[in-house]
Amino acid sequence: ELEKMKRLGQGSGAFNRESYMSAMVAEKEAAEKAKEKEEMEAMAEAEAEAETEGAAGDKTSEEKGAFAAAEEGEDLSEQTPGTTALMTREEVKTVWEKRLERWGDRVSNWKTYREMKNTAAKVARSNNPVVAKTREKIQEAKDAVEDAKELWETSQHPLIWKARDVSDTLFGESEQGFVVGEIKKIDSGFDEQEFGKEMKAFMIPIVLEAFMSGDLDFLRTISSGQAEAALHAAITQRKTLGEVYDSRLIRISFFDVQKYALENGVPTITIMFVGQHQFCVRNAKGDLVSGQPTDLENIQYVWNVTRSTTNPNFDWEITFFGMQFTALLE
Repeated sequence: ELEKMKRLGQGSGAFNRESYMSAMVAEKEAAEKAKEKEEMEAMAEAEAEAETEGAAGDKTSEEKGAFAAAEEGEDLSEQTPGTTALMTREEVKTVWEKRLERWGDRVSNWKTYREMKNTAAKVARSNNPVVAKTREKIQEAKDAVEDAKELWETSQHPLIWKARDVSDTLFGESEQGFVVGEIKKIDSGFDEQEFGKEMKAFMIPIVLEAFMSGDLDFLRTISSGQAEAALHAAITQRKTLGEVYDSRLIRISFFDVQKYALENGVPTITIMFVGQHQFCVRNAKGDLVSGQPTDLENIQYVWNVTRSTTNPNFDWEITFFGMQFTALLE
């Protein structure tokens, strides 16, 4: 946490992409070596177990049958050599399961319980007109409740819609509150205001610099799913055309958290921001293809981010990446 505060305090300028990638490669290699070691140990253990089982299997099936028969006190003459019997194993119950079982047995023996059970069965089978009519009324009431519930949940009538909205506001937990709660289960120190500051001061500048320079290896470490595929497609197309983005981020002119949602069961935050860039496009020779080095471009970005617990430098992983050029705001 102290390292994070220091990092954010220094801003994106303190981040070195080359050192970061070297550390990530070293960590990956260490993880692969550890996995290989575990696999080797598991294979050695399996081989040792196989050898032990092979030594124990030297007994003949007749000897096993004789031993089992002697344990059960059976007549060996009636045993068929080489046959084995099914062995039953008594289920082990916990103390609470045993107590509940004993309590259930006691209740079932109570006279009051038996009388109530018999009465309920008689009412369910009774042909008495009064009883039958009562059963019908109860069923009608249940059906009416289900119909009302369905109407409440599905109706598009303005009055019902408004009443449902007010009810959700007063008594229901908003989706945002629920998602923030889920994020706090992962990161108890999560704060919505600090999240925005961290994005603008640290992650956004670093990621945009890597995107404009075409550093796909780095971008793979902080993205997944659609975002990883979109970044790969955009940078691959740029390289195929022989284009190089000559860009420098001037500032984040707008930032907003659009929504909190569960995406495939994962707490996700959607952010929208506008980056103001000095932007032009050059070819492989360095000649200008589009724009001028002093031109300013506003680019609007939309990201979906989820909390990451594995990356040592970034608390968030991008799962959706979208962008579009917008008119320059004066």
